[in-house]
Amino acid sequence: TFYFPANNRGSETVFYQPLQRFDLIFVGHEVHQSDYTGVDMARAIPGTYTHVLAYLGKDDNGLAYAMEMNSDAEVSYTFGAGGLRIGGRPYVYCMGADFNLSACLVDDHIYGLETYDYKVARRADAPLYEALLRRERELLMSMKEDLKNALPFALPLALTPSSLISKTVRLVDDGRVGGADCTSYFTSLFEETAGVCFDDDRINARQLTDYFTLDSEGRGAIIPEAYNFFTGDGDLYMYELLGPVGYRLVDNEPRKSACADGRVLQGIPTPDRLFHSPDMVEIAPVVMGSQAQVL
Repeated sequence: TFYFPANNRGSETVFYQPLQRFDLIFVGHEVHQSDYTGVDMARAIPGTYTHVLAYLGKDDNGLAYAMEMNSDAEVSYTFGAGGLRIGGRPYVYCMGADFNLSACLVDDHIYGLETYDYKVARRADAPLYEALLRRERELLMSMKEDLKNALPFALPLALTPSSLISKTVRLVDDGRVGGADCTSYFTSLFEETAGVCFDDDRINARQLTDYFTLDSEGRGAIIPEAYNFFTGDGDLYMYELLGPVGYRLVDNEPRKSACADGRVLQGIPTPDRLFHSPDMVEIAPVVMGSQAQVL
């Protein structure tokens, strides 16, 4: 167990959640007041939470660790026949000891939790969590291999040379072939290795289009100048891409899952959708005297 320092959106009050292996940590930015320089990029991910990590366990010194899929420090990229690829891979992140009583021996992580404005953990419900534990060894071995092989970071939208011709941007299959983003890494790992699927964790092309064109936060999402292969003229708002520039989002091909019910998957998982999935449950904070906060 690790006592994770969480705080709700809009509050700096910390409450401690007791985490178990494979619990998921959801984080986000206050885009209107954060001094984080990537808030316009954060707006490209719909919902309160924009990133997810998984708790792994502690070392012999009592230091806790989480794993995540993230871009590299330079957010390097290439654009070729295979489309836009952002540099990145899985990382193991040291979170320190319980109640911040001691810090990590080396703190050189690129995107530490302190860079986020709020963070809360959730757990798969009992049947799904038990299924994860039954395949604990296989899951950890897969994570180890992904770290060793530097499984590449993959965007959830396929920006390819053919997109410039067809004026369509396709949602990417969220399986692990070719890499994964921060959310699909864990949803695909849990599905393919343990047969665990979460309900209502995906968003489809129509819903994502509505977010970019109709939602006040979504209309602030940009494609930075460095990645703007569509007009080649500075930063490009997504609502402009899907409006006057004339592009459209289209769904990925349906894929049969490895889950017990054999469900067919389509769309892309997002941190916020996964957080609010009916298969994710709250982790009650520990009570620490009169100052304890209830989630």
